[in-house]
Amino acid sequence: MSMRKAILLIATAISFVNVKAQIAVGLKAGVNFSKENYKSSTYTTSNHTYFAGGIFAQYSFAKSFALQLEVVHSGEGTHEEYMANNTKVTGVVTINRLNVPLLLQYKTVPGIYFETGPQIGFVLSAKGKYTTGSYDFKPNTNSTLFSWCVGAGYTLTKGAPGLGIGVRYAPGLSHIDKGATNAQSIKGSTINVSVAYAFLHCKKKK
Repeated sequence: MSMRKAILLIATAISFVNVKAQIAVGLKAGVNFSKENYKSSTYTTSNHTYFAGGIFAQYSFAKSFALQLEVVHSGEGTHEEYMANNTKVTGVVTINRLNVPLLLQYKTVPGIYFETGPQIGFVLSAKGKYTTGSYDFKPNTNSTLFSWCVGAGYTLTKGAPGLGIGVRYAPGLSHIDKGATNAQSIKGSTINVSVAYAFLHCKKKK
């Protein structure tokens, strides 16, 4: 299923629901454990840690279902090693993205939820810092990147309502590179652990 069809399917499902809706707006922040996979066997990549934070709006349109839209500044990339003239070169690639995920959430027992949905990322910068120097990779990086998110979390319903924690896995669906890199072909994946707080709640009647 294409990303466009997935978004249309979610929107269509909401249009058929005729119940009271609740809207929540809040902030979230956390860490990314991100890695890129290269087609070229010359390079070895591993996870690197980055920061992610932004805002979200959640639209609960049924007892067990909600739709969440986010705008998140997300650091992603990879730790990289390779050999050059019998010398090991190490470095970190950092791609700063503005991610916009659209997630369908399913709530089970109070506070626990599971989520999935598409994500589009707009590249703000792409740089590499190595033992041999620093490089700007943005000219060779696609400006728009697509991912699919799967996650779960828990939101407090008592004590500090609206405060929650979540874990999300987002494998890349599109190539990061434009096909003009030594790595030949690059795809990434990110695990995010975040804390969120919904500070604004309102109900929308029929």
